[in-house]
Amino acid sequence: RVMQPETLQSTAYVLGMKEYLWFRWFGVPEIDRSVASATGLMHLESAVWDDLLLNEVGLHPRQLPELVWPSHHRLLPGDVGRRIGV
Repeated sequence: RVMQPETLQSTAYVLGMKEYLWFRWFGVPEIDRSVASATGLMHLESAVWDDLLLNEVGLHPRQLPELVWPSHHRLLPGDVGRRIGV
């Protein structure tokens, strides 16, 4: 953020490994709230990304995955299932 602010500003999504795989498999950046809470960037009482904290670290909410509930699921597309062997 300090040394290369343009890199952070041009980053489409900031994702962990789980969210990156989810994005690759389903084409949608999503993170469940239980994992998001561990980032320290989620407002725990309202269960949304905390704009004040995001501003402090130089992130915009559009750079983070959509918050979903832990029970959220998607069906694995057939082509993805075949490619990864499930």
